Amino acid sequence: NYTNSSNEAFHVDVYDQKLFNNSVGIIMLLPDNALTASASHNDNHGPQNVRLGAPKKPDKSWAWCGQKNGENYLTIDLMTTQLVTGIELASRGNDNHQNQMVTKFNVKTSLNGINWVNQGDFIGCCEPLVSVKRKLSRSVVASFVRITILESAIHPS
Repeated sequence: NYTNSSNEAFHVDVYDQKLFNNSVGIIMLLPDNALTASASHNDNHGPQNVRLGAPKKPDKSWAWCGQKNGENYLTIDLMTTQLVTGIELASRGNDNHQNQMVTKFNVKTSLNGINWVNQGDFIGCCEPLVSVKRKLSRSVVASFVRITILESAIHPS
């Protein structure tokens, strides 16, 4: 027996918050070819460098860096359908470019990589060497996540 109660939305929100708080990023488990970008500053700044917490690769950037004055988005192929609860991002790693950061971004999700659902705009980082986690308004089932840089400090990275 299902009955709609005024507390239903509250319970869903609490459940979503628990999922978000207990979530772990899967990006470290994905192969490099699951991470693509609309553009990169150059080959040393490719999307495979976007993984938070990964060790810095020799002769590579410690971040994906887009191009100035262009549309910059990162597409993540989750390789299977997943429950997406939010996004975590950070300023560029401690490599003398840590003042470069995404300050506002948009998230879209997709089941097929063709049709996208807008999940909203979010405030990004506001200071160097700090990560931020942004919860989606509702957890969503998706196979792809697209993060579009809307605003950045110094360089879109």
